[in-house]
Amino acid sequence: MLFYIKTAYRNFINQRPYSFINLIGLSLGLWIVLLSLLMVTHHTGFDTFHKNYKNIYRVLTIPSADKQQVSAITNPLEIEEMAEEFPEIKGYVRLQPSQLKINDAVDYNGCYYADSSVVDVFSFELLFGAFDRFKKDPNTVIVSESFASKYFVKEKDVVGKQLEISSLYGEQEGKKMTIVAVFEDLPIKSTFRPNILLPISNSDDFQLYRSPEQRGARFLTSYLTLREGSDWEGLEKKMNEGEQEWYKSTYKLQPLEKVHLYSEGIAGSQSTKSIKGVLLYSGIGMLALLVSLLNFMLLYSAISERSIKNMALRKVMGMENRDTLKMIFAESLLMCFMAAAFGFLILKSTLPYFNGHLQDQLVLSMKENWSFFVGSIILVFMIAALSSLYFYRYVSRHQVVEVLEKQASQRHNLFFGNGVILAQLVIVTAMLVFSFAYYKQLGFMMNQGKGFNTDNLLTVYKYNQSLDEVQKGLFNLPEVLAVSASQVLPIHGSSQKSIIKLKDQPSKEYALEYMNVDESFISLYDIELKKGRNFSKEFSTDLKESLIINEAAAKFMELDDPIGVETNIGRVIGVVDDFKFETFKKELRPLFLRMEDISKANGSITIKYKEGRKTVTAEQVKHYLESNQIFVASTISDFKDHPKGVLINSNYVNDIMERMYGDEKTLQKVVSFFTLMAILISLMGIVGMFLYKTERRAKEIGIRKVNGASVKEILLMLNGDFAKWIVLAFVIACPVAYYVTQKWLENFAYKTTLDWWIFGLAGLLTLIVALLTVSGLSYRAAITNPVNVLKDE
Repeated sequence: MLFYIKTAYRNFINQRPYSFINLIGLSLGLWIVLLSLLMVTHHTGFDTFHKNYKNIYRVLTIPSADKQQVSAITNPLEIEEMAEEFPEIKGYVRLQPSQLKINDAVDYNGCYYADSSVVDVFSFELLFGAFDRFKKDPNTVIVSESFASKYFVKEKDVVGKQLEISSLYGEQEGKKMTIVAVFEDLPIKSTFRPNILLPISNSDDFQLYRSPEQRGARFLTSYLTLREGSDWEGLEKKMNEGEQEWYKSTYKLQPLEKVHLYSEGIAGSQSTKSIKGVLLYSGIGMLALLVSLLNFMLLYSAISERSIKNMALRKVMGMENRDTLKMIFAESLLMCFMAAAFGFLILKSTLPYFNGHLQDQLVLSMKENWSFFVGSIILVFMIAALSSLYFYRYVSRHQVVEVLEKQASQRHNLFFGNGVILAQLVIVTAMLVFSFAYYKQLGFMMNQGKGFNTDNLLTVYKYNQSLDEVQKGLFNLPEVLAVSASQVLPIHGSSQKSIIKLKDQPSKEYALEYMNVDESFISLYDIELKKGRNFSKEFSTDLKESLIINEAAAKFMELDDPIGVETNIGRVIGVVDDFKFETFKKELRPLFLRMEDISKANGSITIKYKEGRKTVTAEQVKHYLESNQIFVASTISDFKDHPKGVLINSNYVNDIMERMYGDEKTLQKVVSFFTLMAILISLMGIVGMFLYKTERRAKEIGIRKVNGASVKEILLMLNGDFAKWIVLAFVIACPVAYYVTQKWLENFAYKTTLDWWIFGLAGLLTLIVALLTVSGLSYRAAITNPVNVLKDE
């Protein structure tokens, strides 16, 4: 084997230009493939470390009034009644995420109120103490290893230590809680990663909403543990057959192992990813692998062809076919391992950058993600084996005499033709089309087609602070154009819903979304009023007794002329355009606006300011509020020391858009980056292959120059042959890219159009970049002195 490695090394050194191009191209390709593999393996297999994960299910609720609104939040009482009603349920745990003040410090991450059964449902590795006392004593807590290190720097065993804990927004005094157990941090591939767990009986919300009168209040995430062998689908059906009071919703059970990837659109889901994103990562990784593999086999074949005579001589000297295969495999494997090593080093050094930009927690850890390392090794051997088998097949199809007489035909060597270049150009062009379409759709969702205007807006968030007295004064600030004490747009998360009945048709019920607004809401957001009038304080009945509906609501309730229609909530006084008050991923739903005075309640005031005056306006608002003895917080954590106040946010639209379309923006970055790298890898293959082809055609070029061909004609000949393949690649790529992109756009209720310029720009960019890449090589070949080429003839 050492002999084969030495031979591979000598071949690598003897063919330096091609070898280094191939090594760099394969290293970059494997870097991208390994990154894609890391993303896929990281986001699959979540929560499978729990010993009983196959019997754990999350409870989902679907309100009867809106079958499209799936939620992962439940009421405390309904879970208890489920456990009593159905013998299939072995146990349950209810979780309430919370923001706490711990020893006068604010903690947002991993703080949960939970049933004591949490340590039985989920798998915790106990480090110190015992869980028994936590199950019995409401004044105890259990903490993670990292939590213990954070609050008790020099101690690991903190059992018996006390913490003073209170809710961040609660008014009660801090409560002394004793740590009774320390558990090992749950793996990164865990949907539920607590740092501190408190008995749920300490939650004020739990005590308040546990009564039968508060069944509609849902704020807990609940998991059920079923008995071994239970039919969870049958149980789900039984849960929706009863007539008890708590069956006002439809219930579904979601297996724990599917929570991380199959929670898109489910309200109350946190720290989850979409399966569509993982499939996209997989698809891009497969394309990157294909480009890298084709590129490697293309250049490896060019390198090996130059030493094929050496192999023929070895066969004459008695080398068997299996020895030839071993030699080829050793050379290919050496190249693959070198490229994999470089690719892994690049991945390791760039991983913090990707985690920061993709807002992910990718790690290179055998403990956390062993499947990545196994997949990487299999990948390297697969590339080496495929390339070796291909070239061995090529070599074995030629007779030794043909090779030694330089008569070996190239007709069987597909990869020496333009097939590989064509395939790479098709992939690159298709990826460019998809990338441009992705960017256009993202811009459409965030900047166009909303039906309302969010330019030049800032919000003042109220925390236990009434602005009723000072709100009028905000109108008088020189930079302020309008002020509205209403819900802000767009709505992120769950919206509100109410049942409307028409007075002349009381038997019919219509479930509509609704928003509480004031008379300035429509004008501040530039929403088009189609019929009727806006709310006005001049009409005393407008407050709580009048409605404005959108066009979808009028159509939903079959109202040809809705103005003046009486309902159980109030009289319709206007109709507005169908503005997209939620994410573009959802179909527009019927909506009504209700005028209500919410200036005294927690919520936000929206201020519209003059163009380009954001900073000045924010300073004026802050100064005005402080002059009226109102506390203005810098961050939300400042409220831990102040019972009431406000928080000014001049970037609230960007913040909401980031939460609504953060996954799409992340995927857009991934697609753009992978497309760029695919172009770079393909260009390296084109450079190597073009070098090889011009070398093989050197004598032809020399003869043409002797016969009077100019440099321009040589350039046109070489680049013209190449341009034909770019055009053919564009023709093939367009229908493929159109189909894939259209399928992807089906994920959105409202989507952009695939304009012709997207395809034209992708094709033009491919043509320009590819021709610029080879033009320098063509020019060098065209100006070569034919004497140097033909002197041996």
